[in-house]
Amino acid sequence: MQDQIWYTSSCGKIEFTFKDLEQVYSMHHAGDCEESVKAELPYFLEKLQAIPRETIVSVLVETGGWDSEELEDESDTDLYIKLLWIASGDVHDNAEMNDLCEWQNDFMSDRT
Repeated sequence: MQDQIWYTSSCGKIEFTFKDLEQVYSMHHAGDCEESVKAELPYFLEKLQAIPRETIVSVLVETGGWDSEELEDESDTDLYIKLLWIASGDVHDNAEMNDLCEWQNDFMSDRT
């Protein structure tokens, strides 16, 4: 079994864990991810409910995808979905970069 994957928002205001990389990939993929993220929401719900709404809005605004006016009428569930989509994308991209770096290191070591 793979270890849990730790996520921290870029500003450090929000932290939680994903079950594993498979969960991350299931939530961040080509096409519309909303239903995929909703399916995983119960795993995160207790942790997300403990985060002040203002903190979630602040973190989402910092991503540049939304402004506070756009988010003020969103339900808590919609904010959670947006946050989880951003978080899974960050972890997904980091995992992809780590795989690329590992491949590059292997490639370069074979050439020497």
